[in-house]
Amino acid sequence: MTADPQFTRTRPAVSEADNTAAWRTAPQAATVEEHVRALRAQGQWARVAGPRTFWQAAEMRSLALHPEFLLEVPEPAAIRRMLWRVCSPLATYVRPPDASHPQNAWLYVSADQHYHLDKLKRTVRRNIRRAQEVLRFEFLDDETLRQHGAKAFCDTRTRVGLSDGTVAAFCRMHAAHVANPGRAVVGAWAGDQLAGYVTLSLVDDWAEIYIYAQDAFLSERPVNGLIDHVFDYFLVQRRFRLVSLGVSSIQEESNAAGLHAFKRYVGCECRPVHRAFVFHPLLAPFANSLTLWGLRCLRGFWPRHPEIRKAAGILAAHRGANPMPQDTRDSSEE
Repeated sequence: MTADPQFTRTRPAVSEADNTAAWRTAPQAATVEEHVRALRAQGQWARVAGPRTFWQAAEMRSLALHPEFLLEVPEPAAIRRMLWRVCSPLATYVRPPDASHPQNAWLYVSADQHYHLDKLKRTVRRNIRRAQEVLRFEFLDDETLRQHGAKAFCDTRTRVGLSDGTVAAFCRMHAAHVANPGRAVVGAWAGDQLAGYVTLSLVDDWAEIYIYAQDAFLSERPVNGLIDHVFDYFLVQRRFRLVSLGVSSIQEESNAAGLHAFKRYVGCECRPVHRAFVFHPLLAPFANSLTLWGLRCLRGFWPRHPEIRKAAGILAAHRGANPMPQDTRDSSEE
């Protein structure tokens, strides 16, 4: 097993005592107001939407309502005013499905404050124990992530079929985590190599996570180990209300089915939801089948372009034409 020399950094070994101390000094969650202020201080657009929710700028200048698991439905008139004020092309939020808003996505969460390895299937337990045997887990500071995290980021983005698995894209992502009281990172070390890491948004009593891992270390199961550590620490020890792994991909051509199976496999609840998209009034007339056809044609020329893939997926979901992972159960997993 070798690591790409472009991304290789040497790092002194950390003792078991130091590793335990790193977990004891874990960052505290921010309030919604603190989180929004930190985002604004970094130059990102954000605003408080309610006592527990906030709007945040997302990809392609869109606006997304957080946290997704609350399933709050904002007033349509308020969304339209916000889109005019911010000059954003669209806003998105997650709501409960009903007859008028059929399920078009899955929400992946764990709220089990009694989470334990023994509750998981045998294959999951084996993979987590493999990670615990060969990897070391600890919170990372901003500088450590900057120096060691690029390879895991690039490998992950490339592995899911996107073209932004670059050092420049990693640096932009890293900049969003600097000096934000509501952000944290947990790393999985294989010797002096950062085999994988998970970024966390910690707000009020919930956490939202995104996971990255190097291709060269996937056999060491860093993703399984990171999820287990986060669930145990934040749900069991810190008594967080919930940890969210986000919603299923809206892209029409993705590994959404595989990711769905994996997230259920590691102990997530798969909650059916409707992901709503509200277009700016000037763009709404163009959210039609002809535009979707054009985007799909563009995707044929640039199949790995993240914005084209995302735009086609958004419009397909808006028109009820996107595929969705089926929640099938495989008895062989027992």
